[in-house]
Amino acid sequence: MVDKDRVKKLLDKVYRLNYWFCNEMLIEEQHITEFEDACKKATESGEPVIMISAAEGNAKCMKSCMKDTVEVINFLRNKENLEYLEPWQLAGAEAMFNQCSEDNVIPFDLPAALMAVLGMWNELEDSFKK
Repeated sequence: MVDKDRVKKLLDKVYRLNYWFCNEMLIEEQHITEFEDACKKATESGEPVIMISAAEGNAKCMKSCMKDTVEVINFLRNKENLEYLEPWQLAGAEAMFNQCSEDNVIPFDLPAALMAVLGMWNELEDSFKK
């Protein structure tokens, strides 16, 4: 059995991670709108123009990260799962957040890595099928 206070602190970090992914997705969706507007104006001008945007792919990536992060949140909130969590698993998840903080980066595969260290094998497999 793991310390519930430790799980709460980890949950707080995962909630903040989910907010970050949500915010980034909304920014990318705004970029999609701006890109579509720019394409429309370019088409109306009659000038040949080449425009490329990765915003749609980025938004999909953020949405996938959000879904995976919600899976981690739901897993940690389920009291039955806490019975099977080991302290080393929480230490691994905490270490991931600490390293991300130290490096000042949030990798897009962090939710999948959290799923792996927490032993969320079915959820992780489902995530890769999407």
